[in-house]
Parts: sequence; C-alpha cells; structure tokens
Amino acid sequence: MLEYRDVWTKPNEQAAEWLLNIDERRRSYAQRQQEFACLSVVNGDGQPRSMSPGNPTQRKGMQLADLDASRCWIITIEIVESMLSPKKAVFLQLRREAVLLQSDEPGRPAWVPYVQERLISKHGVDLSRRALFDWWHELVELTVRIAIKRNCL
Repeated sequence: MLEYRDVWTKPNEQAAEWLLNIDERRRSYAQRQQEFACLSVVNGDGQPRSMSPGNPTQRKGMQLADLDASRCWIITIEIVESMLSPKKAVFLQLRREAVLLQSDEPGRPAWVPYVQERLISKHGVDLSRRALFDWWHELVELTVRIAIKRNCL
C-alpha cells in the first residue's frame, strides 16, 4: 500500500538530492561507466563475493540498470538547468555551494543566510527568506515533474 511519504515526500527528496549534488553524481556516473566498460566476467567457484547477486550476468545487468537510472537523472537536471532564468541559475549555484554549510542541528537552515548574503553582495538581488524557500520548492517541483515525464521516478 502506498503511503503519503512514498507519493509526495520521497520524490521531492530525491529530486532535491540530485539538484544539489549533480557535480558529484556526474563524476560518480563517469567513473562507474568506465568501470562497467572494463568489467569482465571472471570464472569463479560459484560463491558470491559480496552482497550483490552471485550470477555475474545478473550483477552486470543490475549495474547497467543503475547506470541508466543515473543517466536519466543527469539529463533531467540538465533540462531543468537549461530552463532557469539567469537569477534562478545563480540561486541554484549558490544553493549548491551552501550544502557544505548545512548541519543536522535543529533551527534555521544554514543555506538561507548564505544565499541571501551572496545574492545581495554579488548580484544585487535582494530576496526574502520566504522567496528563497519558494524558489527552492519551485525548482524541486519542476525537477520532479520532468523526472516523471522522463520515467526517472
């Protein structure tokens, strides 16, 4: 049975994660793609060597499916980035920089003052806290919609 979290919250969290960490995900994708290309099936004694399936063909198929999913998300994020206005593109870049400042402590998110301060000082754009959250939620919702259209979710 589907729960509210599975339908509404989980896709948004996944889209936000991809939006914020796209550079790292691209590097990881390129590395895994390179490893996959070099991967060969080795004859063994039939014993599984890890938590992945023991069948080498099945393991390779699962890795290929994972690569395809990553590729789908990378293209989705590139589509979203191409649709952004210059101000929102700067906002997204600053939001990505601010990820490093976040902590798990309760309270105001650390990214809000960081982004506000840099938008004003470097770009002359003064946005309220509410506007920043609204922009972020719009980006996440747009990403989810495009991901659904592209069958990433």
